[in-house]
Amino acid sequence: MSKDAQKLLNMKSLQLRIIVTENRDALIIPQNSLGGIIIMQPPDVDTSFEDLIRKYTNQENRPWCSQRLNAQKIRITSESSLLNDFENEMREQQLNVEFAKDIIFRSALGGIYYGYYLFKRYQGTKYFGRQKEREVLYLDARHFLFEGRSGRSYETGRTSIYYISSEQGAYDLAKAIINERVDRNKDRLQEIAEKYGTHRIVMMLLGMDRIYDQPYGLVGEVNDNPKYVDYYWKTLPNEILKQFIERYNVKREIINLFHIYVNSPLVRPGAIEIYKELTDANLGNKTEFVDSYGDHSGDLYVIPLTQILDKLNIEDAIVNINLENLRQYDYWFIIRSHNPLVPETLFDAVKAIGGQINEIEMKIDELFKLGITSRLIKDGPSTIAIYDENRSMNSASKR
Repeated sequence: MSKDAQKLLNMKSLQLRIIVTENRDALIIPQNSLGGIIIMQPPDVDTSFEDLIRKYTNQENRPWCSQRLNAQKIRITSESSLLNDFENEMREQQLNVEFAKDIIFRSALGGIYYGYYLFKRYQGTKYFGRQKEREVLYLDARHFLFEGRSGRSYETGRTSIYYISSEQGAYDLAKAIINERVDRNKDRLQEIAEKYGTHRIVMMLLGMDRIYDQPYGLVGEVNDNPKYVDYYWKTLPNEILKQFIERYNVKREIINLFHIYVNSPLVRPGAIEIYKELTDANLGNKTEFVDSYGDHSGDLYVIPLTQILDKLNIEDAIVNINLENLRQYDYWFIIRSHNPLVPETLFDAVKAIGGQINEIEMKIDELFKLGITSRLIKDGPSTIAIYDENRSMNSASKR
């Protein structure tokens, strides 16, 4: 607790700093050194902590505060009611309640693969795959799910994958079930964070293959097939970067640093291992990845990114990461993986991680002296030519 108090003491930019403790002496900080920090006793069980803080900071008469707190209480109540209603409905239908909730969870995170439909001459279209459970068929009939059928019907057939329905009621239910699942398994999440280090978990999650926005929060996914990794520079959509910046106070340069690092060939297998552990801990979904042609191309691991990140101390984790070392590693990978015919894949990538072009020039000059690349070409269609593919990869790996 003293360590946390000292950290709070150094955060001068905060307008209000409060420590809630039953044991004031355990802080081991002299009274005259508190620097404006307020020490409070924990509230009684019958007293709302939010109300106490609001009263203590003279915010009772601020409408925006009351509205926010009331909205939060309503959300918690509505999620609880939604889950109760759903569970009661499943019981009335004599269906497995927990299995039905698991179906909603997985359908919202990557989907559930069942089999495929194939047209056969003189037989018509037939279904080939495992039997669909009563819970799946009922949820489909209730429009909580919809069955996607992508693929080439004349060759591989059309796949049968169940996803969460786009109806608002389905989205609300999915969010409630995801929140409940993550809350229930938060201790297991902490065990995984302790095993690998919270800072490493945060890097892997923020640097995932693909992150996209859903009504129930940000979702992250990774495909364990290396064929689907884009080693050329790409960035997250601005609206998702904005969410990270506003929700977790993480600069976009740091997100980009993580993205390049995690998707490098040396690091990515370790990242996939973490996604598998999260899935095994009931914090994610494993499903088969099927492309638009209906071909199977690896396993897909999908996690509820917002809910998991909310359980981790991201600010502390990033403090424990040597960002400059990470940037130096990314420099070598950017040089190795960029498209020489498209200068932007080099210069824009360096800029995106908060790097300096002169530093990348120095590294390319080192490679030129070893006979691995040409000198950097600033003007024209090409940036560098790689003379030795194997040595360029080895040089990046060793650094």
